[in-house]
Amino acid sequence: MKNIASLLMTSFAFASFATASAWAQAETAVAQDKTENNTEDNTVSVLHTATPLESALDGKGSATTEGDTKYVAVPTDQLMSDALFAVRTGYLDEAVGQFREVLRRLPNNLMARNNLAVCLKKQGQLDESIKQFKDAIQDEPTKAELHNNLATAYMAKGDLAQAMKSFYDALTLRSDYSEAHYNLGHLLFLQKDYGSAITEYQEALKSKPESAQYSRYLGEALAAAGRSDDAMNEYRAAAKHGDNSDELKLCMVKAYKQVGELGKAKMLIDQIVSGNPRNVEAINELGVILMKMDHFPEAEYALKRSLELDPGFPQALNNIGIAYYHLHRSDDAVATWRKLIETRPDYPEAHYNLGTVLFESGQFKKAEDEFNACLKYSPNDAFAHNNLGLVMLRLDQKSDAIGQWRKAIELNPDLSQAFINLGKALSERSTASIRFQ
Repeated sequence: MKNIASLLMTSFAFASFATASAWAQAETAVAQDKTENNTEDNTVSVLHTATPLESALDGKGSATTEGDTKYVAVPTDQLMSDALFAVRTGYLDEAVGQFREVLRRLPNNLMARNNLAVCLKKQGQLDESIKQFKDAIQDEPTKAELHNNLATAYMAKGDLAQAMKSFYDALTLRSDYSEAHYNLGHLLFLQKDYGSAITEYQEALKSKPESAQYSRYLGEALAAAGRSDDAMNEYRAAAKHGDNSDELKLCMVKAYKQVGELGKAKMLIDQIVSGNPRNVEAINELGVILMKMDHFPEAEYALKRSLELDPGFPQALNNIGIAYYHLHRSDDAVATWRKLIETRPDYPEAHYNLGTVLFESGQFKKAEDEFNACLKYSPNDAFAHNNLGLVMLRLDQKSDAIGQWRKAIELNPDLSQAFINLGKALSERSTASIRFQ
């Protein structure tokens, strides 16, 4: 996500200060599986859910004669307990073997099948995990937890359409299922449908109004939608309910930055870095704030420190290129963005920024290639469409330029540069037509 600083009203908008969000860093944060035994009611909690799956240790299913000999003398209830302990202590291979043995003896044991599927998912055996969840659903189609868990397995596989369907199946069975609303909110956030993500997080909070986790991620969605004041209220609620993490403080920093309260952002980021001087994302964010305050030499120093800790950190590489640009070191900026593109060709901000500098130096065809590369990975970037239009105009492709500006306006009706460029091009085209007649 770019924060844009305009260089020229009718010319280029320079992509600056791209920072690392939790969602950009870890798209798999949705599917944290939790398997544990509740000895008081003999149930299992799974996947962010406080509503337990009922166990099926009732002897349903007939035992077969063949099994793993190392488990043959272990009673079934003890085997289940051992398997859950193995999950908690990280011995997933052992847990998988034990759950399989329980299912050999009791094929209809829902608790064992669900937890086997969860373990397989943690091991990356996604197809087998999905199969086990589906088998469990076939036996117990009204268990909302199973549909929720199946959805997270689909998400891990990258099948977002099936994941969404399964989340909705879970919510059809239980409309107040807060964990399914929460997970669906994550999925919608990843798809950049921030309005729908906000709705799902709000639904999750109706059942768990004191959840710091839910408030924090609602804040993230609100910030992404440009509602920084509302986001800050949610971040404060998360802090009130016990979230004292640096991650939450970084969210607050970004919200302050978004509304222009750079002094408050700087004070908070200084606290984070002072407490953890090796926090790479926080040091990068410090560099961003210093650039926004026009302290470019200090920003360069901070960003270099971030890269010393993590030489491949893409946000810091992109941002130090911006610092070089503002320090009138265009060659260093270009070299930095090219280096980033070599390792991360799918990083749109680097293509955008490189295209901007190439345009300014008159290398219009190369600039066109970079903006097209940016749009390949970020097709809804209105600023890239606007700038590509300017490149095409310089290449005497006025009709294509007009198409790019119209696309930019469609994507961002508030983008004044695109309106000005389009109006000027249409006016000139009309005048040329009159003169020709």
